[in-house]
Amino acid sequence: MMRIIFTMMISICLLFLTGCWDRVEINDIALIEGIGIDKEDGRWRISAQINIPKLSEGSQGTGGRDRIENIVRYGEANTLAEAFVILQRRLPRKVFWGHTKVVIFSEKIALEGIREGVDFLARHPQPRPRAYIFISKGNAKEILEIHPALERSTTEVLRELSKQKQGIEITLLELVGLLPQPPYNSAIPIIETLSPAEKNIDNFAYTKSTALFHKDKMVSELNEKVSRGVQWIRNDIRDDLFTVEPKNAEGSLIVRLLRSHTKLKPKYVNGQWKMTVKTKAQFDVIENGSHLKISDPKEMKVVEQQLKKDLIDRMDYALKVLQKEKKIDVLGFAEEYHRRYPKQWKKAAKDWNEIFPKVEVSYDVKITILRQGKTNAPQGVPQDEVKK
Repeated sequence: MMRIIFTMMISICLLFLTGCWDRVEINDIALIEGIGIDKEDGRWRISAQINIPKLSEGSQGTGGRDRIENIVRYGEANTLAEAFVILQRRLPRKVFWGHTKVVIFSEKIALEGIREGVDFLARHPQPRPRAYIFISKGNAKEILEIHPALERSTTEVLRELSKQKQGIEITLLELVGLLPQPPYNSAIPIIETLSPAEKNIDNFAYTKSTALFHKDKMVSELNEKVSRGVQWIRNDIRDDLFTVEPKNAEGSLIVRLLRSHTKLKPKYVNGQWKMTVKTKAQFDVIENGSHLKISDPKEMKVVEQQLKKDLIDRMDYALKVLQKEKKIDVLGFAEEYHRRYPKQWKKAAKDWNEIFPKVEVSYDVKITILRQGKTNAPQGVPQDEVKK
């Protein structure tokens, strides 16, 4: 009896071991790594940057290497879903979105509203939720068609820029979470390209400015200076430079960010919303153009105090632009209040864009300069002129 039961169990298990009946060979797949979405005359256009691995010339086992070819293909129709179907019809391989790293919306779509595009990407089972989102100046198609010198594709360039936090960073998953929740604000980095004269040197795309969204529409834009201040407040900064000019000291020093951490500490007292931006940052000196001997702890303290003031000024400038001019909270204040004071937030959520400009903000900043470089005294300065 036991033998019969055992045999039946083995037979049932074998039903689930049917081999690779549904396998798809790599040579039959078109791997999409970048998507561009444009709209012209009411018609949607999907541009797909496709990386196709091929075997280079030479027999296997004799030094043949995998080679990646990047091509851009398009599908255009009245809806995004139809455009995707047309894109597939123009390709001899099955489209696979699971490797999508970057999604680019044109500025025109951003101004009209990205809701349809986001809905399509979020609803489709294949696009990666952690794909980085960008807004392009001009057509998104043209960004994907750029051939950068250092990386194999524009998609790879933008992915690396996001990883290095050269601009505001946002993924499809984060955007889907922000759009339907009050205060309905989000920030997306803008891609720009070199001028025609500069393109003769190298084709390249970079991020500097930031698009501000309320609901699904782009309503304003932040320049590079404000964007960097926003990154500091959002704890979204990895690399930054400061030119420090200490008082009563000739010349300046250049310091580079080593590491930092910013935490927002909300308070709600007697109907007043308050926020403390608490930042700890460590820097290295990479150039000393002053007469200060920064190996002296007293002189180093002077530099740290000035750097602290400069950092607060940078963050406060960005805050004032958002509070007084744009009146849009993309600093994460809403999320912190929602988490800390859910009852009060529930009442204030619908009016947050009117409340945000009135939030009292203070700064608690601690600066440390860890390294001064491989030399002590400023180079090229006579010893008797060095301030000790």
